[in-house]
Amino acid sequence: MRRYLQWASNTMRQTRDGLESPDMAKVRRAIKFLNPYSDWPIADFGPDELRKVQKALLDTEYKSGKTMKRYTRRGINDTINCIRSAWRWGMGRGIVKIENVEVLKEVKPLKTGQDNVYENHRRGIVTEKEFRKVLSKANPVVGDMLRLIWITAMRPYEVCDMRPYDILTDDKDCWLYIPWRDKSPIGDHKTSRFDRIKVIPLTRAAQKVLKPRINDFASKDYVFKPQEAVKDLERLTVKTREKYDRNTLCRACKRACERAKVKEFVPYDLRRTVATGTRALLRMAKSHLHIVTEPITTMLSL
Repeated sequence: MRRYLQWASNTMRQTRDGLESPDMAKVRRAIKFLNPYSDWPIADFGPDELRKVQKALLDTEYKSGKTMKRYTRRGINDTINCIRSAWRWGMGRGIVKIENVEVLKEVKPLKTGQDNVYENHRRGIVTEKEFRKVLSKANPVVGDMLRLIWITAMRPYEVCDMRPYDILTDDKDCWLYIPWRDKSPIGDHKTSRFDRIKVIPLTRAAQKVLKPRINDFASKDYVFKPQEAVKDLERLTVKTREKYDRNTLCRACKRACERAKVKEFVPYDLRRTVATGTRALLRMAKSHLHIVTEPITTMLSL
């Protein structure tokens, strides 16, 4: 596992902010819970031992800040999968035999509703009334960022990283935002490793939010700057960062929820809310399309 950790730390891709890959936390958690077996030969570690690791993860409480927490069902399943991945990695390097890898498949992932399984329940959709209340309590910069997520369903980091240079304005009705389009032909985004280009349409509603903040579309400065929020508060001596990141945006959103006395949500909840609404519209459109085209299909079959 120590060898796997060394390999993973040199291989796993860093986050967009240059931080360590979140998957590294899973590797370290796996090593922590495998520690009681650290002196065991690989061949002696089988499904019974892996179940004990799973049970230990279920029963463990840990401190996060001032709060005691438990590992979620998804977090536990991710850790068990990480151990299996390490064993497959070891098999490829002659450390582990194939039979030692195969027997670990006997341990099934935890499922929703199992006893003693903690679920990290997501917040329900954010209503427009709640959203408007929170906007009224957020600073103007954060408010505009939340508006863009509400309109476009883009990821929080995508609105944080937005630069005028990345926006193509050829079509006046619909601009196109390609995150970090100068880094590669497909930009730089979450799924760029799959050679996919990411294009976010910016309709007139999104343009209305952006136009007051962009003077030069050739600029590579960030559209949304923390210092702009500080200027609004007239605290010019406060030291600020160059740009927002998803964590600072999340904290600002939570503070606005608290001031608005609205059930707390985070920017990603807005993305999910918009996606849920969009899927509902697509289903409705599909059902209406079916009604319209069915007689035509019948006629053609005749």
